[in-house]
Amino acid sequence: MEKTDKSHLGRMLAVILFSRINIVSAFRTTYPFLPIISRGLGVSFQTGSLLVTVRSLAGLFGLVAGPVGDKIGYRWTMVLGLVLFGFGVALVGWFPVFWIAVVAFTLIGMAKATYDPAMRAYLSTHVPYNRRGRAIGGAELSWSGGWFVGAPVCGYLIGRFGWQSPWLVMAALVIPSVGATFFLPSSFEAATKAGQREVSNPLVSFLSTPRVLPALLMSLVICFASEHFFVVYGAWMEHVFGLGPMALGTVSIVVGISELTGELGVVVFTDPFGKERSVIFGILLTALFFVVVPLLEFHLRFTLVGLGLLFVSFEFLIVSNTVWLSELVPDRRNTMMASLFATSEVGRAIGAFVGPRLWGATESLLVQGIVSAMGMIAALLIGKFMVFEEAVPSSARCSESDGGDR
Repeated sequence: MEKTDKSHLGRMLAVILFSRINIVSAFRTTYPFLPIISRGLGVSFQTGSLLVTVRSLAGLFGLVAGPVGDKIGYRWTMVLGLVLFGFGVALVGWFPVFWIAVVAFTLIGMAKATYDPAMRAYLSTHVPYNRRGRAIGGAELSWSGGWFVGAPVCGYLIGRFGWQSPWLVMAALVIPSVGATFFLPSSFEAATKAGQREVSNPLVSFLSTPRVLPALLMSLVICFASEHFFVVYGAWMEHVFGLGPMALGTVSIVVGISELTGELGVVVFTDPFGKERSVIFGILLTALFFVVVPLLEFHLRFTLVGLGLLFVSFEFLIVSNTVWLSELVPDRRNTMMASLFATSEVGRAIGAFVGPRLWGATESLLVQGIVSAMGMIAALLIGKFMVFEEAVPSSARCSESDGGDR
């Protein structure tokens, strides 16, 4: 793998951060403003929430976009994702009709399922494995950036110009994103595309690759365990501490800061500590805090600290896992990253379905936490017996063990 100098890497990350903060803002700010969006579309909140469901299901489009991205190149796939996103947000901004919004949110979900895996594959192709944690971790700062930048800006625009205005601004920002992405370096993609042309059925060939299915299953279980807990912790805090919407909004600030800390942890620690060990450490720490947080209900301050540490550990885990699996199938990186995205969405969907029902039956976050911790341990066992220590080629592993920027 050729190396990318720091100036080129800085330019890549700048373009990616600008583009992805825009995309992530559409995702993260939908939740607090969903009642306003629903009223603007003339539907109830319950009906409006179907937009989020449709958007999540559209993430399965990654299973199609992945093999396509390995054929046409990662840079072009990123452009495709941005174009889909642009059409989606423009539809929301221009046409306040519910069925059009359903189409728009489907396009937005497809856009993220297209752009995110291609972006990670693109960086993985350009950055050596021993430095990849810093690169992908740096790009993932856009996830918390979408909250810190997107939420207040969207709130201001809605208050000043109406609920459709943020979507129109997002659509306008896609134009420079597409232009900047188009001019990113693409010299490393030729070998990947040439290799893919020889594969008659790339998806079947990919899934038959050793350790791919166990790795995807492990990731699915991790996302199930996390969503199973995260989907009810707000209801638990409201139940135990009597927190209202404004106070719960303050809790979201703690979550945002914690996610940023976890992403910075990947930038600083995942490369020198080792990707595989980072994943194991993240699983164990997250499982621990799933059980600890419910035990802190005797004081709100301690609960917030526990939640913060939980989100730090989970964000560190989920990004380290992405970095680690980026070298599992080097000649089909986009398919790997897209499949990881799709299976993670399936895990979250299952967790979001099971979690509220268990909470309704028990109203015990401790029970919820124990189930989630057991899920994490199950994921660890899957990794231990079917994936770990052989998840990356030996050449890449040797490169990582050398450490540093050679």
